[in-house]
Amino acid sequence: MEFGVANGAAYGVYDPSCLSARTPGCLDEGLLWNDPDTSDGSSSGTGSSVFDFNGDGAAEVVYNDEYFFRVYDGTTGRALFRHRNSSRTRSENPTIADVDDDGDAEIIFSANAEARFLRTE
Repeated sequence: MEFGVANGAAYGVYDPSCLSARTPGCLDEGLLWNDPDTSDGSSSGTGSSVFDFNGDGAAEVVYNDEYFFRVYDGTTGRALFRHRNSSRTRSENPTIADVDDDGDAEIIFSANAEARFLRTE
């Protein structure tokens, strides 16, 4: 079972089956992938959500730090979407829900004192 962890300067997905950096698909022992280019120096209190948006059986990771909103390929860590977004600290945790009851997931995330909606098609 993989799990994601954010700190003030990086976001990583950890996988206990990653026995070493030589394990196929793993970056290092215990580490599936890592993005060292995130920023949350003021609160270090960001969060993430996961959801299989494209129906391929693998979850994408949705993460919002102080400067960017991102969607990562959950298996490889490749950024699928990146949008400049300054946000309030301690409220960067994105939420995924079908808010308009149309059968499609929407992503809800904070942006300063506002809320933005991004429709997934």
